[in-house]
Amino acid sequence: MDSPTASVSTMQKSVTLMTVIEESKSSVTETDSSRRKSVQMSKDIPSRRKDSGPRTIDSVSQKSAKWTAARRVSMMSNFSTSSRRFEPTPEPQRTVPPTYRLHPKEEEEFHWWKAKPLIQDLLSVYSSDLTYNAKGCARQCLVLADMVKNKMKMLGCSRHKLVVTVDIGENKGQAVTLASRCCWDTKTDNSLHIQHVTNNVFVVVGVYAIYKE
Repeated sequence: MDSPTASVSTMQKSVTLMTVIEESKSSVTETDSSRRKSVQMSKDIPSRRKDSGPRTIDSVSQKSAKWTAARRVSMMSNFSTSSRRFEPTPEPQRTVPPTYRLHPKEEEEFHWWKAKPLIQDLLSVYSSDLTYNAKGCARQCLVLADMVKNKMKMLGCSRHKLVVTVDIGENKGQAVTLASRCCWDTKTDNSLHIQHVTNNVFVVVGVYAIYKE
């Protein structure tokens, strides 16, 4: 005959086993119910592929074309807004009314006797150490022409178009003749020619002042 202690332990084991079985059943039941709920929700949600129909090459190409066009439009809109944002404000144009004067004022006339000493002083300083060089003198002609033009602007001839010519040549005792011909108005236009000779080079400067109506 078994002892009371053994029977109690056997009953405890059987109770524990029944509790484990009940817990496993409840977990299996919860898992099945959750699966059923997920399946039911998936059935309730309509499928996009069923609504849109079967995907073909034409539908894919149409979608890609629409996406490309939309992207181009967005890029163009961004570019237009950015260009407008940084567009500089145009300055107001200043209009000068015409004077209808066919002759310059007395203080605006070009007088050769006023311009001659300015050019002579410039040539005496500029050509004192000048030596002849075919390539170097071509550049010196441009520099000297700009200097002479700036000197002529100091006379206040704002209504005259100034044209300056400069010729530089090597001095070997030869005879050189330079000639020019112009068609202009003798009442308003004028000209001036000055030559300067050193032991190395000779320099000839011509200034033409044409009145702008």
